[in-house]
Amino acid sequence: EIALRAQPDNGGWWFNLGLLHKARLAFREGLDANLRARALLGNQKGVLWNLSICATALGEGQTAVDSLRSLGHDAKLAPSGMPYVDGLPPVQVRAASIGSGLGPDTAVPERAVGFELLWVTPISPCHGVVSSPSFRDASIDYGDVVLWEPVPLGISEHDGRPVPRFALLAVLKKGNEHRFRYVALEQEPQQVAALARDLPENCQLFV
Repeated sequence: EIALRAQPDNGGWWFNLGLLHKARLAFREGLDANLRARALLGNQKGVLWNLSICATALGEGQTAVDSLRSLGHDAKLAPSGMPYVDGLPPVQVRAASIGSGLGPDTAVPERAVGFELLWVTPISPCHGVVSSPSFRDASIDYGDVVLWEPVPLGISEHDGRPVPRFALLAVLKKGNEHRFRYVALEQEPQQVAALARDLPENCQLFV
């Protein structure tokens, strides 16, 4: 901020300030800094992405839609006021997790923080709904609407297609789902998975 008072027209510094605020989850300050950077630098890709992220976090859907459309995405404004892009394939988001004190031993010590990869159904290229449960107690879980950094940490393969993995930024809305713990002891392979046939409609079993 001191440097920008000396050089207020340095768009690169405004962009860097916006990155800092985004990392702090100070999305209002991040949006303001990136709007200033865009005014000075034009529609640079990095600036547009960070505008999209901060605007989505703040619920300012039209700003997010405008930025995503400038990036080439067919973004629209949902009735909820949030951006959405049709047809995006599932992705994975990395979330911190810790042991629940229940269940078998794992490679990660029970009270040590580790990471899990959870499946997410995207609503836009930077936010979506978690669509798989965590194994341990994680910072996000099934049904949460989450925001991620759209630069992949890596890419894996699932069913013959590439699946990008992203770093979690924030939880935008907690899901209404509840978790019930139980123990199931198989007498023969696949018995637990077979229970899915008898579940009511709209229930899913994850093994």
